Amino acid sequence: MSSNNNEVECLVEPTSKISITEENKQENKETTTTTTTNTDNKEEQPQEEQPKEEQEQEEQQEEEQEQQTENPENLIKHPLQNRWSLWYDYQSGKINPEHWVDSLKKVISFDSVEDFWCVFNNLPNVSNLKQGSSYHLFKDDIEPKWEHESNKRGGKWFVMVKDKSRCDNQWLQSVMACVGETFDSSDEICGIVYNSRKNGDKISVWTKNAHDEKATKDIGYCLKKILEVDNTISYTPHEDVMRTSKGAKNLYEC
Repeated sequence: MSSNNNEVECLVEPTSKISITEENKQENKETTTTTTTNTDNKEEQPQEEQPKEEQEQEEQQEEEQEQQTENPENLIKHPLQNRWSLWYDYQSGKINPEHWVDSLKKVISFDSVEDFWCVFNNLPNVSNLKQGSSYHLFKDDIEPKWEHESNKRGGKWFVMVKDKSRCDNQWLQSVMACVGETFDSSDEICGIVYNSRKNGDKISVWTKNAHDEKATKDIGYCLKKILEVDNTISYTPHEDVMRTSKGAKNLYEC
């Protein structure tokens, strides 16, 4: 490393001061040349190669990490409390109670938040449903039929959709409340239905036990709040609908 004159003069005896300047100039030149040469040598020195085994091991680890990232099964999912199934049916003309189930089709099931959004982000909006079509979202072990074991002693709250511009949001909010179990007495809920009809669309929430007045009314009031409706909504038991071809009487209102 080169040094300046003052630093050198501090290290030599007084008798040597006369010649130190000239000598130091020469030393500076030599030192600079040596330093430059050493630097060049360092740059020219090749880097040590990584052992082949370590290199292969690192490449294998990187490949495994990429595969894990790309594999959807390794992604963390947030499970729902229940598994749900989406059904669809279309009825052209007057609905025949004896044959309407022939058009009822199970579309898909899901049991996580991520899969729920995957389904609903790719599902046609209810505002675009053809008249006569219906969506049925039910807990996986329950079929959307009056006579099903979980439904036959129950009934449904139904709300007429008066503002078509709000129907998509109302449907989504009520669906999220079902799958997210945010309804009061959510264990009593079997499923939720959207009917697209000529005389007016309708959202219905099906429950298990029509004669559990408290649980049923709790669900009704919660549904009104979710849909942000002020008008009175009604509850009808399935057994009354099955027993008569005429309009069944409402058991509850809220």
